[in-house]
Amino acid sequence: LFDYMNIKVSHVTISKWIKTFDIYFKTIGDELSKDLYLGDSDEWHADETIVKIAGEKFYLWVCIDSETRFVLSWNLNKSRGSDCAFSLFKKASAFGSPKSIVTDGLKSYEEAIKYTFYGSEHIVVENFSDYISNNVIEAFNETFKAWYNNLKGFKEELSANSIISNFIFYYNFIRKHSSLNNLTPAEVCGIKCSHQEKVNWFINH
Repeated sequence: LFDYMNIKVSHVTISKWIKTFDIYFKTIGDELSKDLYLGDSDEWHADETIVKIAGEKFYLWVCIDSETRFVLSWNLNKSRGSDCAFSLFKKASAFGSPKSIVTDGLKSYEEAIKYTFYGSEHIVVENFSDYISNNVIEAFNETFKAWYNNLKGFKEELSANSIISNFIFYYNFIRKHSSLNNLTPAEVCGIKCSHQEKVNWFINH
């Protein structure tokens, strides 16, 4: 609202709206990206980062395209098992198969990549911060953590999923990235939405 309409409202009000409208914005995101193909990309990066829900440790799994910074898929789970990796990559596979997928050494990724992306090379790195090609997953995690730390954790799993869903929508379709020449990941992917169209997302509902 502030980015597109110069309107400030309290964080409490925004939190209530987010829980109410997460399905609405997810529907918009799914519709805008339904024909998106990123199978020609050199690399996708996948990683998981810790979040707390009511004091319990959960993992936010994320798969992101290295060239556009577009978040392809994500899930929130207590586990770091292969089933979570399979779920992550099954959703991402709707956008094609990249030349390679970069992850850390977590074994859960190995089998999931092998059986989901038959022609993609699996590149394992010890530390993303040491990976010289481009550190997109670390950049995403830093952006997410800066936002998440202000929340001081989540109270329940359902609201956590709602709030994170809207953060991913904001990250993909609204937030402009300096590393992308002040464009959004969606715009770099070729998804064009005018300023007025984005304003209409808020005023039409």
